[in-house]
Amino acid sequence: RSMVKGFNLFDYEQMKGKVIFRVVNCEKNEELLQNVPYRRLLDLAVICKVLIPFDDGLEGCMQVTHGLMNTWGITKEELFERAEENTRRSYKVQIRPVAEVLQGFGVDINEIERMICEQSKMNKWMYVADVAASNGGGICLLLKEKMREFANEHNMDLYIIPSSIHELILIPKDEKLSKEQLLYMIHEVNSH
Repeated sequence: RSMVKGFNLFDYEQMKGKVIFRVVNCEKNEELLQNVPYRRLLDLAVICKVLIPFDDGLEGCMQVTHGLMNTWGITKEELFERAEENTRRSYKVQIRPVAEVLQGFGVDINEIERMICEQSKMNKWMYVADVAASNGGGICLLLKEKMREFANEHNMDLYIIPSSIHELILIPKDEKLSKEQLLYMIHEVNSH
């Protein structure tokens, strides 16, 4: 496997359309974060990666380091502006009921039905937001307009809870939903 012929990682004009966001856990990536430009978002860090095309048609990616950014001759602000534009253009946020997601992971249908029963007492349901065809669904946090559209379509306010770097949990806001119930639902989803 080799990179596409003519691909030059150090040529910003060639690379600028391939820079995207990724979200990583700050605590688990302290060493990495010393070498890459990033922005803090809660307990997460937004970093930039560059997609690398291979001659077999697949793509890999590599972190944009301070050194690479300097070689390109751009500022952190320019890097993040470009990554935001590319990420918005390249990734489609999908929002699905949590039961659909759990069923896809092979969770027992009886367990899903138990969760539905407990949540239907409140007449509400949980959703999972992630990015189609990507394991970097945490970037949904950065693509807020999709959550806004979803909330408007369903005429509801939402609690948006990062459950991992891969997805967000969306919970319709309900005055009857206590903090304890909210924490319980988060625990239930994360335990699967």
